[in-house]
Amino acid sequence: MNINVRRAPAGSPEEYRNARFFLTATLLQDGFWAPMGRHYGELAHYDELDGGGLGPGYLGAPVVADPAPERLDEPFADGIGAVAPGVVRRDFEHGIVLNNAGPTAQTVDLGGTFRHLTGRQDPATNDGSPVTSVTVPPRDGLVLLR
Repeated sequence: MNINVRRAPAGSPEEYRNARFFLTATLLQDGFWAPMGRHYGELAHYDELDGGGLGPGYLGAPVVADPAPERLDEPFADGIGAVAPGVVRRDFEHGIVLNNAGPTAQTVDLGGTFRHLTGRQDPATNDGSPVTSVTVPPRDGLVLLR
């Protein structure tokens, strides 16, 4: 389980970037993430947690259940793996997650059309637009829908 306390100002681009990074990192394996506000016990909510209003479980089941950690370093195949330096992708029934743990932005060809979430908190990222490739900033992540 990952628990992290908000360290960036509430509502800032940095806060949303950190949230996407921790959530997508957790989703690369079958983990749990508990985002906190400034104080322990103060829960934080982000568009990615419910797909911008789609509801719990909006991504569906992962294509590869409970992947071994080494799968994250291998080239992308069968729904999980590295797609660019520092960037790992995991596929789900209704979408994908991308996590860039590296120090530089990486552009990733998605191999098809996906759609950004339609969110209220960070519309610059979650604008609902269809995409066939995305640039994932350093230490950030994206959740995209099929």
